[in-house]
Amino acid sequence: MPASEFIVSLGIDELVSTQAHHMLNATSLHPATFGETYFTNFHKSLPVIDKDAFYWQLEKSVSGSHFSVLLLSVLLVAKLSPQPAYSAENPDDLYPSVKRLFSLLQSTGRISMELIQSCLLITSYEHCQALHKDAWLSIGACARMGQVLNLHTSILTTLPNGPKSQSTVEIKKRLWWGIVLLERCAPLNRFPVDPNTC
Repeated sequence: MPASEFIVSLGIDELVSTQAHHMLNATSLHPATFGETYFTNFHKSLPVIDKDAFYWQLEKSVSGSHFSVLLLSVLLVAKLSPQPAYSAENPDDLYPSVKRLFSLLQSTGRISMELIQSCLLITSYEHCQALHKDAWLSIGACARMGQVLNLHTSILTTLPNGPKSQSTVEIKKRLWWGIVLLERCAPLNRFPVDPNTC
């Protein structure tokens, strides 16, 4: 990577981290609170985040830009929960900001499992809110990023020895199957196409 690209991506990482922390501090909820809401509710239907790794990063304050956007994505999905703590806050205000920060990170070309996890949660939110065009575009981005990280080959991988290695392979498999499932839920034919624009 040329030096100028590295400096630009470093600047974007700092910008995203700063804005994400500002947004997280502005909410009245601690990340562990909405994390627990996420794992209690949404995670049961689409288990694409390793709970132990998530809480370890949260506890150790290992919060790079990718994890910061993942935290915001978890908050976005958790706010869909019918719990009283979230009734006063509108997730529609959070969505454009999370989407913008995700897009900034994606523009750097550096892909991580956390970025794909964020993308899957954003896609899920869009699907739940009947934003079919946005969900269709987002799941396409998930699939492309997943292929770059070879997630599609992980489904054929046998679990290695060692709990940490097993956990990593298992999450890769879950991420790819999550992409496949959401891609089936957000097809292009779910929204009308204007024949004049084709």
